[in-house]
Amino acid sequence: MRRLTGDLPPAAGTVKACPEDFEVEEVLLHPPEGEGEHLYLRVEKRGRNTREVVRALAAALGLRPAEVGVAGQKDRQAVTRQWLSVPRRAAAGKQLEGSGWRVLEAVPGRRKLRTGRIARNRFRIRVRGAGAHEAAVRSRLRRLVEQGVPNYFGPQRFGHEGQNPARGRALLAGTRRAPDRFTRRLWVSALQAELFNAWLDARIDDGLFLRCLPGDVLTPHLSRKSFLCGAPEEDTRRLRRFDVDLTGPIYGHAMRPAEGEAGRREAALLQASGLSLEAFRAAGRDGAGTRRPARIPLWDPAVVREGEDLCLSFALRSGGYATVVLAQLFEED
Repeated sequence: MRRLTGDLPPAAGTVKACPEDFEVEEVLLHPPEGEGEHLYLRVEKRGRNTREVVRALAAALGLRPAEVGVAGQKDRQAVTRQWLSVPRRAAAGKQLEGSGWRVLEAVPGRRKLRTGRIARNRFRIRVRGAGAHEAAVRSRLRRLVEQGVPNYFGPQRFGHEGQNPARGRALLAGTRRAPDRFTRRLWVSALQAELFNAWLDARIDDGLFLRCLPGDVLTPHLSRKSFLCGAPEEDTRRLRRFDVDLTGPIYGHAMRPAEGEAGRREAALLQASGLSLEAFRAAGRDGAGTRRPARIPLWDPAVVREGEDLCLSFALRSGGYATVVLAQLFEED
């Protein structure tokens, strides 16, 4: 991971000394309507990941885990508040609480909650021992607000000791099988994430993080519609104003590739990895691929010093990693 802030004064501190040091609040794209056949549950959890809570909730209600709607996955080592949905009939008269999780709010909704239906995630993070570095952190935050946060996948995407990309590669080669659909998707997405991070490293190394190349795939800011860069100078100005987003490859057999100079860079990276777009067909629809913004905005940043510590708060769009922000702010975290 490359730092956009490496030329600024350094800062250091300790993150996640305990789960309460790292809080996440999920904000839905559309709030539940207050009526309907589903029940939206605002769940607080600590020391449990989302999949574990989904399984526990499903067991408590006599449901299959697939019947529980999830907008986003959240880590174990944090206090997180996120939304899940269940069929309303199944929850009638049931106690909705378990080890490491509890329901804070229940609101009826018309539709099952789907992955990605998140407007943003709000973070509140205590960085212990960082109080003396307040000025450096504020300087680094300003840089990220001005330029955006490199949209790297965080280390938690790659599994224990970073082994999942290799498992994804073995799955595509046919030398390893995943035990279930969830694990297959996990392994393949980790491989795709590793390749995306390598693409982003190269863009930053070559001074192309805030510069458009002919054939780059762009989108209007915070939109899913895409178009090819045909006017690099004008598109670069729009990129720096946050009017458009540069996207990078989540390689897959159905991904829209870049063209021209940008396309040649993408193709060369994939070839150097020993893979091809067609290789991802072995993963079926989990290997379809897509595009991902190269950077995301940092919303509502704030820094408060509390004794020896700094308390940071900020918000990121869905898919952004707070651990990446921390890596940009601190030399050690």
